[in-house]
Amino acid sequence: KTELEDNCFRYLYPEEYQKLVAEVKGREAERKEYEREVVEILRRQMMEAGVGRSGSTEKINGGNGSMDTNTTTLLVTGRTKGLWSIYTKMKRQEIEFDDVHDVV
Repeated sequence: KTELEDNCFRYLYPEEYQKLVAEVKGREAERKEYEREVVEILRRQMMEAGVGRSGSTEKINGGNGSMDTNTTTLLVTGRTKGLWSIYTKMKRQEIEFDDVHDVV
């Protein structure tokens, strides 16, 4: 669905599409760092709560790899919001890209 929406967006609104692509790419390093920090916080909190201790296993996957220990598998991931979804949110709420806080 996201791929179809983004492809339609590219052809229906090419200027807006290109502008948004540039804005998203300009924030890619910041977004990846944010994702890495959130995964690390979640990993630490799960370890503090005892998840993964005494024989359990978790796999926590962020931008920097994964961690394995022994039986329960937990996977923490993030994804980027689709371009069309970002664009429609900006239009609907009358906000700029900098005000969209759920791109990840």
